[in-house]
Amino acid sequence: MEPIAQSAVAGLIAALTATAILGIARYIRQRLAKRRDVKYIRGLLITGRERVMESKDTFHRGMDAWMTASALRAAQYNYMMKQVGVALERWTVHLSHDQRRDIYDALDWYSADGLYAVERNGKVQFKELPEGRWPTTEMPMEEAERKFEKLQSVKWLKLKTW
Repeated sequence: MEPIAQSAVAGLIAALTATAILGIARYIRQRLAKRRDVKYIRGLLITGRERVMESKDTFHRGMDAWMTASALRAAQYNYMMKQVGVALERWTVHLSHDQRRDIYDALDWYSADGLYAVERNGKVQFKELPEGRWPTTEMPMEEAERKFEKLQSVKWLKLKTW
């Protein structure tokens, strides 16, 4: 083989090797970033669940009034939903669209599981519920348990048994 051909083959091999190494490094970096994002979302959900499930009747001295457990539960749930919403929109950019959809579906983000109807002048009217929020000021414990069981069914989140 001529020296020019040998140099061309050596250059080609070096270029392919460098491309492969850089490709592998990029893949590993993306996987690590995705794992970090999943861990962050998991942490928000675990902390949020603790706050929601530990809600109990509480006396607020500043207002000189009692807050019921279900009212505090609804407020804590909405706070968690706000944190998750911001994280999904801005901070966890390495999650796939399918992973985002899994979380939105498990949390019933768009209130698709039920219709909210009111009766006005003898007619039923359907109301649009706010997205990413619990629609009322009270959240029964059974509903909170149901919400978090659905989240636990998302396998890739790897949430431990509540």
